[in-house]
Amino acid sequence: MGVNSIVKRNRWQALVICLVICLALLLTSVSAVFAQAGAQQKKDFLWALKTDRATVYLLGSFHLLKSEAYPLDKNMEAAYRDCRRIVFEADIDGANAPEFQSRMLSQGLYPEGQTIEQNISKETYGLLEKRLSEVGLTTAQVSRFKPWFCALTLVVLELKKMGFDPQYGLDRYFFKKAQRDGKEMLFLETLDFQMALFSELGNVEAEALLRQTLQDLDVVETMLPDMVSAWKDGDAARFESSMNISFKDYPDIYDRFITQRNRKWAGTIEQLLTQGGTTLVVVGAGHLVGSENLLQLLKNKGYNMEQITAHEGASALTTDNLAHALYIRSGMEEQMRQLPLAIQGGLDQARNHDNRIQQIPQDVYLNIKNLLADAFAAERLNAIVLRQMEAQLSRDEMERIRAWLDAPVGKRRSDLFTASLKPQASADLQEFMKNLPKSPASPARLELIQGLAAATKTKDLTLEIAVNTQLVLTTVIGATFPSAEQWPFSKILDEAEKNRLLLEPRVDQLIIPLLLYMYGALSDAELGQYLAFAKSGPGARYYRSMFNGIRLALMDASIRFGAAMADLQWKRRQMTGMP
Repeated sequence: MGVNSIVKRNRWQALVICLVICLALLLTSVSAVFAQAGAQQKKDFLWALKTDRATVYLLGSFHLLKSEAYPLDKNMEAAYRDCRRIVFEADIDGANAPEFQSRMLSQGLYPEGQTIEQNISKETYGLLEKRLSEVGLTTAQVSRFKPWFCALTLVVLELKKMGFDPQYGLDRYFFKKAQRDGKEMLFLETLDFQMALFSELGNVEAEALLRQTLQDLDVVETMLPDMVSAWKDGDAARFESSMNISFKDYPDIYDRFITQRNRKWAGTIEQLLTQGGTTLVVVGAGHLVGSENLLQLLKNKGYNMEQITAHEGASALTTDNLAHALYIRSGMEEQMRQLPLAIQGGLDQARNHDNRIQQIPQDVYLNIKNLLADAFAAERLNAIVLRQMEAQLSRDEMERIRAWLDAPVGKRRSDLFTASLKPQASADLQEFMKNLPKSPASPARLELIQGLAAATKTKDLTLEIAVNTQLVLTTVIGATFPSAEQWPFSKILDEAEKNRLLLEPRVDQLIIPLLLYMYGALSDAELGQYLAFAKSGPGARYYRSMFNGIRLALMDASIRFGAAMADLQWKRRQMTGMP
């Protein structure tokens, strides 16, 4: 059965995907460009509009792609370098702000005492229970979710399970790059406006959205790759056909989510053209195809444009872009993104068993967790690591590392590492370790794994994370002591280093089983190739530069947290008069 016939039976589900493609709200706009291959000339989803005084690049963003999407095509990097300002749909950083997330929850959740079960039919609720059990969730976890919020959450979970994740987004990539470079950034609309597009759906429409999502969620696995393929080829006509099928029976929805926004944006883009200079506009690819798309609206106003032809072969990346691509492919960027939540989780576990932490008032404890999240902010951690990689690796070394990562074994290693970071992997690892004594690894394989643990700095890195987690716990516990008994942060650091000797044997016991589990799908020959790369000059410097960067990033975060805790304690003493 063809993709179109599947989608026709599941138009609401297709509609969900297309709405996600056209909005930056829940996903903070994810996109990227697959590496070029073969001799066939392709286009980018990138158009240039030029006048005598101005150039506007319109870049279509596919909001969900995988980590291997990087590096980007040369044209996209060139458009960014040429622009003096960059325009996004909405403020990507703002989507992570606590105040916005609070507003989103207030719109997406029922008030206390109301549940989704009370507000949808029994049949729809039964479908919800079935789907939740399949993805490892319970009805209790979504009991207060409104139908539209529940539908979008399930779609996001499904897409992330397939490896599509907001962190690899084209929008996010250029947003963070523009922040570092100090470029002017503008936004076409607010996050609250985007949220209202969903939250103001009527009850009937919202339940219909949820029901069809539950019934036909599996179509995502068929539909999304087809749309990605059209997008990466710059095939606007093929991409448009999927969009047309999705919205065919819902003209009001198309008008609400696409047409009205396009008309408003076209006016904004026309103003940018009259101001002169070069501007890069990054919007969902769905806004550049279909009836009254942005390109057509601007063409109707008399502006000329051309779609950019993709470059063949490897992208001509700058050193910082290449370092970023290598960091993403290593899987360590994602691990560092997960680290703040992991440390907060460790603090919560410690609180369950430590009376001293339990004595901290709830409001103060939540404040401490917020300070922790800020100190260990993933963007700051990753920026420090990238600076180290850029400083310690030559351009030639980066190109050689990239060639290995693009080779079959390098790609498989990256996929396996990424899979090991998914939530379900923790339970799988525990089961693996339980059964390991019954089926131990061969001496030859064990030797390869031990070599990798050393060559890739996995053991050293895990130990650094453990030491810094212990440092956080010690800092929090110290906050419960009277000021006269509290240690200066320098002593807390010294104690953390002493704990390193106690933590090292525990890390040793964990690392080998972890790597055996993580790379279980690699043959001994493939492990040998991986080890040879890790021991080579470029490979060794690659892992050393990441380790040095992560160690510095963790120390910076710990010091920030210590300073924030000291400030918090001083303020509490001023307010309460406590000793």
